[in-house]
Amino acid sequence: MNHSSGASIVSPLVVQTASYDYATRITILGRADSSNRDPLRRALWAVHVTAASRVELALARLEFCEVEAAFELLAFASEIRDNDGDVVVVDATPWVAAMLTLLDAEGVVAIPALRSESSKRTWLTSEVPPEQATALIQLMVALGHAGVPGNV
Repeated sequence: MNHSSGASIVSPLVVQTASYDYATRITILGRADSSNRDPLRRALWAVHVTAASRVELALARLEFCEVEAAFELLAFASEIRDNDGDVVVVDATPWVAAMLTLLDAEGVVAIPALRSESSKRTWLTSEVPPEQATALIQLMVALGHAGVPGNV
């Protein structure tokens, strides 16, 4: 099979939105990585959110999330918060929730799934796909958490 050296492989990513009286729900499915960071950014910023509104992020079917994509989600959440809104992760895979929790130093996203210690232990002991585990370890090393007990 012959591959062009200039071609890039784009991972499948789907962003769905639904507006309700109480919130705007953004569902992200597939893989959020460097190959589709720009489409993710465009899809997030195309969502019309009014001031003082609630945005729900449904991430349970987000199979993989690179650090850059997580930062896109947090930048979007920060903008919503700056406009008196709030962003809540209503569901997420344990490793995506963990990544967002580690990166969200300002607390711009509410992640109810990780509030309790038992929930934290669940995601720490859950089966994490090797690719996502690698991304989490790289993130923890970059944040200075690797090898320091009690920081996760």
